[in-house]
Parts: sequence; C-alpha cells; structure tokens
Amino acid sequence: MVSSPSGGPTPSSKPSTEAPNPSSQTPLKVLEGHSELVRRVSFFPYDRRLLSASNDGTIFIWDVESGEVEKKVIGHTARVNAIAIAPDGSIFASGAKDGTLRFWHGLTGEQEEPPIVTGFKAGEVWGVSFSPDGLRVAATGASYVQIWDTHTREPIAGPLEVPSGGFYTTAFSPDGSRIAADAAGGTVRVWDSVSGDVVFESLVGHSSTVQ
Repeated sequence: MVSSPSGGPTPSSKPSTEAPNPSSQTPLKVLEGHSELVRRVSFFPYDRRLLSASNDGTIFIWDVESGEVEKKVIGHTARVNAIAIAPDGSIFASGAKDGTLRFWHGLTGEQEEPPIVTGFKAGEVWGVSFSPDGLRVAATGASYVQIWDTHTREPIAGPLEVPSGGFYTTAFSPDGSRIAADAAGGTVRVWDSVSGDVVFESLVGHSSTVQ
C-alpha cells in the first residue's frame, strides 16, 4: 500500500473512464448546501469527489456523480478562504480567517492534529498550496508566505516577505523548486522554495489584483 504524506493510506479510487455527455448547456449537477458564499472548489485526483470552501466556515466533500454531500467538514471558526489537496489525495489543507492552517484526512474528512497557527499579520490565511511531492505545504497571508513540512508541521522555509503587501494566492512550480505568490498591484513574486532567495522580484503585466 502506498503511504501518504501524513503517514496514512493513499485513497485507492481509480479514474473513471466514463465522460459526461451533456446535450445542452444545462448544468450536469447543481450542488447546494452551503449557507454563504463559496470561495474555493477543488477536485480530488483520480475520482469524482469535490471540495468546496465557504464563508459559512465549513468545507464540503461532494460526490459529484450523485450531487450529495459526503461530509460536512467543521473545525474552522471563521470563513474558509483556501483549500488545497495533496497530489495523492490522501490529505487536504485549508486556511481561514481564523488564522489557522488545518489538515484533514482525504477519505474521511477527519481533522489531523495539530492545526498550525500561522501568526500572519492581520490574521487571515488566504492561499494554500502543496508541493508536487506532497511533502511541503505553503500558505500566504498579509505580507508573507510560509512553507511547512507536511509530516512534522514544522516551518522549513520563510517567512518569505512580500514587501508590497500581496497576500491572496500561492503556487509551487511543477518540480517544486520555486514558489510564487501575488505581490499586490497586479504583480507576482517568485522565490527558490528551499533557500527562500528571490528569483523574480516582480513579474509585471496584470492591471489588477492577482488571486
């Protein structure tokens, strides 16, 4: 059995070979359940399960085929701004206005302790991403990006400063060697994800906020 970054079993679901065949632009499913705005959605790899994060402070795990909620995930005490799923689907992470980064079992949706209290200025966690190997997780909030070890929950790079005050989103490169985040004013900053050195100070082009 393949081991997950959190030490648990990797979900064994296999990709479906069936493809939807809509006859019109009518939605295949309308997924209803959150009581407030949905901020983020993300598909699990290899199967038809979906995460959604909401201002109501909850995360839903959906069965996309049936349109039913598999689990209502509760733990955050304020709106959930970001979700990310490890590449093997074994765990997922969420960041919220309560300033915490939390980890959840990919199959059961049960919380994996301990949550990380990020300590970001102004409190909120806005963006979360996993490295391609699932061994690191990054979060951004206010003017910083921080990277943690997925196993130990210990910080391993950062805090990486974004002097211009960006805070909305973060992403690893496909090989995991670099990490990018919005740098406010429509710009993006890129760092070496191991050393924390700035690779690109400011990638300019957008005319408004990068989210």
